Amino acid sequence: MPKFGGIYIQNIEQNMSHNPSEQALILFMLRHLQGLGPKASRHIIHELRELDFLFEGKVSDLAQLPGLGPIHAEKLYALCSKGKDFWLNQLQAGLHSGVKAVCFTDNDYPKHLRHRPEMPPLLFMRGKPLPQNHRVLAIVGTRNATRYGLDFLERLMHGLRGLPITVLSGMAKGIDRKAHETALFYGLRSDAVVAHGPEQCQPPGNADVGQALIEQGGAFWSEHPAGTEAQRAYFAMRNRIIAAMADAVLLVESGEKGGAMITSKRALEYNKTLFVLPGLWYAEKSKGCHMLLREGQAKCLLNPDDIKYSMQWDKLNQARQSNIFDALDEQEQLIARALQQKQQCHLDELAEMLELSVSALSSLLTMMELKGMVQRMAGNHYQWNWMQ
Repeated sequence: MPKFGGIYIQNIEQNMSHNPSEQALILFMLRHLQGLGPKASRHIIHELRELDFLFEGKVSDLAQLPGLGPIHAEKLYALCSKGKDFWLNQLQAGLHSGVKAVCFTDNDYPKHLRHRPEMPPLLFMRGKPLPQNHRVLAIVGTRNATRYGLDFLERLMHGLRGLPITVLSGMAKGIDRKAHETALFYGLRSDAVVAHGPEQCQPPGNADVGQALIEQGGAFWSEHPAGTEAQRAYFAMRNRIIAAMADAVLLVESGEKGGAMITSKRALEYNKTLFVLPGLWYAEKSKGCHMLLREGQAKCLLNPDDIKYSMQWDKLNQARQSNIFDALDEQEQLIARALQQKQQCHLDELAEMLELSVSALSSLLTMMELKGMVQRMAGNHYQWNWMQ
């Protein structure tokens, strides 16, 4: 049974096998070719016309592939000698628990990584792919967050609700967990990039947030297949993916060193907009934020409007909101306006507000849910979902 947060659970859908593409199979095999970088792997995929060429070609043939040369050709020949079925079985073993192989030529591959040749050409995903119209806000910070940083995330997510935004983080303790948790509470999509197989949610104490993330349409991303355990080196590698996937990166609390600072510096290398939350002048957990502000490398973020206007995210839904309201009938418009006034509303409370019977309201909400306009949450609560 699949492992989730250190707990084994049974899920029929997650146990369904995913059939990888030929490109995914090639890239999986090339991962085992020591010394071959992601850029060369991408070139090989672009040049290779048939998979059988690898398994039937001679060393001299393989040496003609871009980025190989005689030494790597010898190593690749040794890998290919194990046979196509061997590598297919190896790859399939890493695709259990609903994990899917996504290569850089696939539509589901994150768009901001596609044209960065240094990014892994093969990713492993559990969940739903990123919507093409979503902006991605990566949030990073210390594992030992203060109440100040946690409270700010509550305020930020409340201010961003209703926008087509995916909140991205690393599912660690502290700031990461709070970013995922509050994004989901306010109806935003949240994704996690992890340093182990995407079928796991680590640490185990975050299993509840990980489960909610999947149930509410998010995804776990990793450059490692299912069954891979985290290693120290994998975390720094994970950080660069977080930075590259984002449209903007927010550093909430951090000292001058650590994983959050690595991600922030990667974001600057990738020409991403970097925001930081300033803290008290003496706060140890804000020293990294203050350093980036002092050096003029980051923008100061004090409230949700700062990021919305700076990134022009305040304009994302204006046209679509008008179009959707035009398509609603009178009762649906009343429901929409009532749900927009609240983060979430219980069915009984909504029925009382609108002076409708529970059965009549349930029928209307079901139709609106099928249209993607509302989302049913746990405990018979509903929220307005037109931004999805």
